[in-house]
Amino acid sequence: KADYGISGLPFGKWIQISGRPDAGKTSLSLLALKAAQDQGYAPIYVETEGKTGPEDLISAGIDPDGVMTITTSITEEVFEAINRSLDVIKDQHPGAKVLLVIDSYGNTSSLRDSELDQTQKVAQVGGAAKSNRLGLGAIKARQINQEIAVLVVNYSYANIGSVGETNAGGRALEFYCSLII
Repeated sequence: KADYGISGLPFGKWIQISGRPDAGKTSLSLLALKAAQDQGYAPIYVETEGKTGPEDLISAGIDPDGVMTITTSITEEVFEAINRSLDVIKDQHPGAKVLLVIDSYGNTSSLRDSELDQTQKVAQVGGAAKSNRLGLGAIKARQINQEIAVLVVNYSYANIGSVGETNAGGRALEFYCSLII
């Protein structure tokens, strides 16, 4: 644990938990937040679905006052708030180790998509993917100088007309995650 990170979550790496709705992904995330808090790390919790509140943190044994919580489903707001939170931690607690939990990554939408002219043939949804790639890259770059473990919660869904399952969030997420469960 001491050499590896938050009960097996390595600093400098990305881990993704994915699965169908109500499979226990958020419960596992809350367990990781509790472990981080118990070990004296700085937890940041991004909640994009509006279903997990302070009462859920308390039920999981987490002190909500000790967690920086970000609640939005707008992709750009998610990453702006994450970077502001990381700045605060770095300024107020130099050398603090951080657990960043993003729950649920595939639930975000981009402001870029609101500007689409859907009457144009070339108009394609994809703003969230582009914004996500930029945001992920910024956090990855921060991991060079700040000890951050990232836990991403994502839903999966069955591929239509084929076998297997697909994770929401695009290829950028697969690139940054060190393990997909």
